[in-house]
Amino acid sequence: MSAPYKIIDGHRRHIAARGLGMKTVPCRTYTKLPKGELERIRFEVQNNRREWKPLERSEALNRIKDQKGFKTNKELADCLGLSTTLIFFSLQLRKQTMEYLGLMEKYDLEDTYRVEFIRLKQKLRRIKDLEVNDITIILFKKVKSDVIRSAKEFRQLRKIFLRAHLNENELYEFLTNPDMSVPELEARTVQSGPSLLVEKLLLELGKIFQEGSDVSHQDAVTYMQLRDFLLKKFPIAKAA
Repeated sequence: MSAPYKIIDGHRRHIAARGLGMKTVPCRTYTKLPKGELERIRFEVQNNRREWKPLERSEALNRIKDQKGFKTNKELADCLGLSTTLIFFSLQLRKQTMEYLGLMEKYDLEDTYRVEFIRLKQKLRRIKDLEVNDITIILFKKVKSDVIRSAKEFRQLRKIFLRAHLNENELYEFLTNPDMSVPELEARTVQSGPSLLVEKLLLELGKIFQEGSDVSHQDAVTYMQLRDFLLKKFPIAKAA
């Protein structure tokens, strides 16, 4: 009579042992596992064996959370001894991947591209008449046609989209020209150190004025000095 056990891990070793005629093999047994515990054990075994593929880990975490009935990411994190941040981003990856799964399958996106796209997706915004969904399809087409040659280029795009309000014309050209590469776009949008500082200053001032915060007399004097300096160095700005 066969023992009422289900192999969780070690199927190939079990087959090899039977082929060698071994009567017994060392193993760890679990009896009456609570719901979801089987997936937790499988997760730990896999976690100690090799590095997870991001999407693979995301699916495993979702199964454990679902089967154990956890309501929060903290409960799942405490159960597995992982950080809540890792849990959050991993589950978010699955959620957003499912949203774009059809498109990703259509354009044969590899896992590395899928992971980097999900990170990029958070920074995408409308560029002129191109909505986010239009931009997504354009990027996937560029991957399929090898215009985008590496998942790392999605990281470069993420940085460029962070400054989309300044790079809108260049981004629009990149998105409407099927042959324009990310390195070409990057070369046109590279900023010097001073221009980055000015950009940050403009963003900060925009927040201050939007919130209606008071500006001190000394700050106002400094801003006026900056204005006078720029008008002197760039007289075209005065004409505009």
